[in-house]
Amino acid sequence: MIQEVRATFNQQFSETKHQAVLNELGSYFGIPPGFRVAETPVFLPAYFKQKLIEASNEIVNGFMEKDYLKISLKSIPDEWNTPGFSEHPNFMVLDYGICLDEDGSLKPMLIEAQGFPSVFYFQMSLDRAFRANYDIPAGFSSYFENGNETYFKQLLEETILNGHPKEEVILLELEPQKQTTLVDFIGTEKELGIKTICVSELLKDGKELYYMNGKKKQLITRIYNRVIADDWAQRPDITSAFKFTDEVNVSWAGHPNWFFKVSKFGLPYLDSSYVPKTTILSKLSNIPEDLENYVLKPLFSFSGSGVVFNVLPEDIQNVKEPENYILQKKVNYYPGIQSPDGMVKCELRVMLIWPDKADKPIFTTNLTRLSKGELIGVKFNRNKIWVGGSLSYFAE
Repeated sequence: MIQEVRATFNQQFSETKHQAVLNELGSYFGIPPGFRVAETPVFLPAYFKQKLIEASNEIVNGFMEKDYLKISLKSIPDEWNTPGFSEHPNFMVLDYGICLDEDGSLKPMLIEAQGFPSVFYFQMSLDRAFRANYDIPAGFSSYFENGNETYFKQLLEETILNGHPKEEVILLELEPQKQTTLVDFIGTEKELGIKTICVSELLKDGKELYYMNGKKKQLITRIYNRVIADDWAQRPDITSAFKFTDEVNVSWAGHPNWFFKVSKFGLPYLDSSYVPKTTILSKLSNIPEDLENYVLKPLFSFSGSGVVFNVLPEDIQNVKEPENYILQKKVNYYPGIQSPDGMVKCELRVMLIWPDKADKPIFTTNLTRLSKGELIGVKFNRNKIWVGGSLSYFAE
């Protein structure tokens, strides 16, 4: 979105370079990414990075405000309320639409918040692949604070392992080999030396959890949680010796309860100019007359699942669990990226890591999604080019 940088990049771009990026990623991970990697990174001005930091600090403070922490306890379903709740989330990701402010400057507007990890290791590798195959201008970085890969790796290791032996730490997921984020699990294994385990592979003996490490029954003392509760709830065929409500002798890198507390549930309680007007459906007094300016969303789903973009009154009336849905004012994305066949809009995910003993979360890197459809996501961008997962570089 810095026009002179964009013009230079587009002039120098070739499909051969993009394929080289994909080849490098495939070589490192051993498999191609399960999602489309966009042809281009995004180039953003320094002032926008500062706005992202300001917005994110306001939003984090809102989620950690004492009254909200109390209110949000009701967001945790009894069947998912996990013992050993931590004082703060280890991971928070904040998704912003890149919009235009009234003065014509770029402004981030919050789309979604998640108390859950993201594809940290993939984004690190994407930065390496972009830099190896594209001419990223000097003075641009994809990182926020202490902006380098070495620090990011140390921070992830500190937060995920937290001093535990690697063999006693697992990445927990549902059928990990079938997830689009498998490349990130592979990256986590390569960098940390931990195993990725499906919930169905867990063994339980009293309060102890185990997994089979080869022929050895291995004790688990810490779980890097990548299980999305909503996904498991929809898969009764996946059984496990363990359920999240069990009292077990493990600590969590990303306690499951934060998935519910830091979520779309909290958006109506946030007071920030970076947050669009949001109402929990059960508290909606009347249906807005300008309903075309709103989006209907389930509280605990990812990747645009269940979102109604062109809302009709009957969509609201037919919701069976209004306490689990929100009505959110639409965010007008700015289509500010020139591609070979038209303009592209994007959404930027700020990725925060909060080690157990840290006073506040630490800004790390970002994930950027490019779109030509109504919403960000694969199903809104089928058969299109210059869309998909990417990375933003900020001018220093």
